[in-house]
Amino acid sequence: MGAIVALSCVNAKGIREKDKEIKQRYKQAKEQYLREVNFYKSFRQQFISAREKYRKLRNSENKSIYQKRAKLFLEKIIDVLIKRLEALKRWISNRRGISDTERQNIIAEIEQDINWLSSKKSEIPNASPEEIKTTAKQIREYWKNHRIRMKRIICKIWRARLSWTIERFENVSERISDKIEKLKEEGKDTSKLEEYLNEFNKKIELAKEKCEEIKEKCEGISNLKEANQFFSQVHQFAKQVNSFLKQAHKKLIEIVKELKNMG
Repeated sequence: MGAIVALSCVNAKGIREKDKEIKQRYKQAKEQYLREVNFYKSFRQQFISAREKYRKLRNSENKSIYQKRAKLFLEKIIDVLIKRLEALKRWISNRRGISDTERQNIIAEIEQDINWLSSKKSEIPNASPEEIKTTAKQIREYWKNHRIRMKRIICKIWRARLSWTIERFENVSERISDKIEKLKEEGKDTSKLEEYLNEFNKKIELAKEKCEEIKEKCEGISNLKEANQFFSQVHQFAKQVNSFLKQAHKKLIEIVKELKNMG
């Protein structure tokens, strides 16, 4: 009966609750993505507005005011970026369904960015006009690359959480397989159980294949246009994964019933 007790842990969450859970995970990832998009739009507008203002000052006689304001603006921009990265780090720290190693790798990458930005900020007070211009370009290029990487990170978290759900089913499959072997040793007919288990495993494999497609989609993001199409595509893949898991869950219920019938 130990196997049945273990399987009951999986059955405790109804299909309806699983659907809600996966939808909620998608909603959270999408909300984070939209926050990043809105932040980028606001950040970009500030940058463009300030750049035009400072260009006028740069071409005027009062160049010392231009230099001073340009430095203050760059420092402010870097502070905003660091604050955003800190918020992202906290968000990732609280995500379930990803391994500690993967979480730490992502956090380490973010901390590396924070350190780079902090070092750039420390150079600003003593920077020459040409160095200010160079730093501004570096920050702009950094942010362009960061936005693409940010979308990859959200994608990675989303896939990891789906994979975590699949792994739970795989663990159950192993327990069922062990139980079937024991029943065979007792001389019992396990043909129906083996048929159910085979169908159960097929659904899990199909879900895994879809997860791999999500992985490929994540790693294939190379520009902002692709990134902006990302969530609608991944959402479709996630719905397919969920469908396969629901079908697997139905087979799991049949397996549990059959195990109970066999005592």
